[in-house]
Amino acid sequence: MDYLYLTVSAAPAVSVLGSRVSGEEGSSVSVQCLYSAAYQNKQKQWCRSTDWSCYTVGRTHTSQNSAVWIREGIGSFTVEMTGLKKSDSGWYWCSVGDVQVPVHLTVTDPHPETPAVSVLGSRVSGEEGSSVSVQCLHSAAYQNKQKQWCRSTDWSCYTVGRTHTSQNSTVLTSDDGNTSFTVEMTGLKKSDAGWYWCSVGDVQVPVHLTVTDLVTEMSWSSAFHTAEPLMYDSCG
Repeated sequence: MDYLYLTVSAAPAVSVLGSRVSGEEGSSVSVQCLYSAAYQNKQKQWCRSTDWSCYTVGRTHTSQNSAVWIREGIGSFTVEMTGLKKSDSGWYWCSVGDVQVPVHLTVTDPHPETPAVSVLGSRVSGEEGSSVSVQCLHSAAYQNKQKQWCRSTDWSCYTVGRTHTSQNSTVLTSDDGNTSFTVEMTGLKKSDAGWYWCSVGDVQVPVHLTVTDLVTEMSWSSAFHTAEPLMYDSCG
């Protein structure tokens, strides 16, 4: 038999849930600092290592950079930093009494926002007499805005939910749901070619339509003749 010796040690007096946190510039992060019951009545702070500036539980502090809010729970306190800036990056401390636990904060560049209005394919093409379809996308904030398909040459617009017959093709616009609508142009003519706009509220996104010549299928018939080979005798 093998023997294993087990040692049970006391939980650390102060600890954190996650010693490394990160957030985008302009967003917020939250850190939970834990402490044992013996430290219930000790002073609790969130401190920055570079200048040892500290923020006390139960107060809202506005630093040179982000806003810091600290609230106390049972056996823990939570630090929330909002409006993060790149200069907020660095080491901090969960401080309870004379015990400190380090936490590293990384502030990253913000991700580009999804455009309010966009299209699936900014260039479409179809043969003369055929049809094309364009899907216009928009954010949920634009759900109740007017949605239209407009031609740039004369700014003639076709509203979602109606069937319009233009001088050339037939235009059908239909709402797909909360965040998109579809435009279908049938019976295309060469004169339909040009720039159009997916328009939602006061935002427009360009789409270029190319109408190509109709490709006609031609059938060719050929007659194949099989001739018997001529046999010649050569006489001596």
